Amino acid sequence: MRLSSIIFLALFFILGAGCSRGDKPAASVVPQQLAVKSKIFIGKPAKDVWAALTEENLVNQYYLVPLIKLEQKVGGEIAYGIQDELVVYGKVIEIQPGKLLKHSFNYKGTAADPETTVIYKLTDMGQMTLLEFSHEGFPAENQTYANVSGGWPVILSGLKTLLETGAPLPWPKQG
Repeated sequence: MRLSSIIFLALFFILGAGCSRGDKPAASVVPQQLAVKSKIFIGKPAKDVWAALTEENLVNQYYLVPLIKLEQKVGGEIAYGIQDELVVYGKVIEIQPGKLLKHSFNYKGTAADPETTVIYKLTDMGQMTLLEFSHEGFPAENQTYANVSGGWPVILSGLKTLLETGAPLPWPKQG
């Protein structure tokens, strides 16, 4: 088998195309919840992607709201806002430096909506990284879901662009 065929097959299964393996239950008693999910390949090693997810000077070049605080420990605070006004805040639920960041997510503008969970999972593939992203725990469509459904594609595209080109994603002109 040629190397390109092996790489194709590996990517095929990593991306979940091999779903006929019988690993899905026939029925579930847990109600289906909404989630925003994405798998993207970034042309940089995992250490660079991790830095872009956790270092304020990098995050603030692509995220829609500046990072104010990220305490890289379980129970640590994560907060985004403008000056001292919080917009998004939460707590670190799980962290494996260079591999996994899982935190709660509360959007200040929709305080009545339930807390949700954001997960960044990195798979180092040498000179590239598979980023598996999930924002989950929405019991139904609500204002937070509507806001993040449109926001995450911009944020993740900005992250990829910044890492691969060294420049932030240019914002579209209004009007």
